[in-house]
Amino acid sequence: MKKFLAALLCSLPFAASAADLPRAMPVKAPVAVIASDWTGAYIGVHVGYGWGTSNTSVTPGNSWIGDPDWPNVNAASTNSLKPNGPFGGAQIGYNQQFKNFLLGIEADFSYFGMKKSANSGTIACLPNPDCAGGTFSVYTETKGNWVSTIRPRLGWVNGNTLLYVTGGLAIADVGYSQSINFFSTVLDDLPHTPDGGGANAGSVSKTQVGWALGVGGEYRLDQNWSLKAEYLHIDLGSQGFNSTYVEPPPFGRTFSVSHTQELTLDTVRLGLNRHF
Repeated sequence: MKKFLAALLCSLPFAASAADLPRAMPVKAPVAVIASDWTGAYIGVHVGYGWGTSNTSVTPGNSWIGDPDWPNVNAASTNSLKPNGPFGGAQIGYNQQFKNFLLGIEADFSYFGMKKSANSGTIACLPNPDCAGGTFSVYTETKGNWVSTIRPRLGWVNGNTLLYVTGGLAIADVGYSQSINFFSTVLDDLPHTPDGGGANAGSVSKTQVGWALGVGGEYRLDQNWSLKAEYLHIDLGSQGFNSTYVEPPPFGRTFSVSHTQELTLDTVRLGLNRHF
């Protein structure tokens, strides 16, 4: 028993000294650091969704001026159409970083295929002694085929994140058509027509120049790739055409109309860029 107690007492200093040894600290895995230099060229692709507003208006000429039915024709021809739909495209650009500031330039192209139409249905001529059963209807259509922008970008860089504002030139292929159809086989307020009816009708489809303004953000996934999100407001100004209808003999009155469309677009997009 004495030998056992002596051995136990001798072991206590070693146990105490072992307890006093510092414990090993856990080692964290190193955090991957992505180089935040955005200087250089890039190309990419994007998809998004766009919605627009087409405000149409008409101005009377010749015998439409003062015609009792013109207020109703004008109301049916004045629309606020809302084309919308998905789109996709590609972009190319170049960035130059100055510490936390970035100055860049980007050009993009997007295919839309957006279209919207409105049909007034058949409307009778204004009831009065000169209304003899004539009717009219109005069909209006707007469409956007593609849009391209060329825009400087001014941004703030924080590590792998870029926030920016952008604005510049917008170019788009847009179209607008309208047909004011009328039917009146006797002489009344509406234009006199053959049995098949008549119309003030026409269309315009051309490349329209306007401006774009927006904001966006981009995140660097690694040295070569980044994801972007962007909103743009695009104003494409106005476009229009003139139409003329001449009554058949023996009446011969001329009815002319100036048709105008003002078109704006709003877009949101997500993109993937490859940096070089």
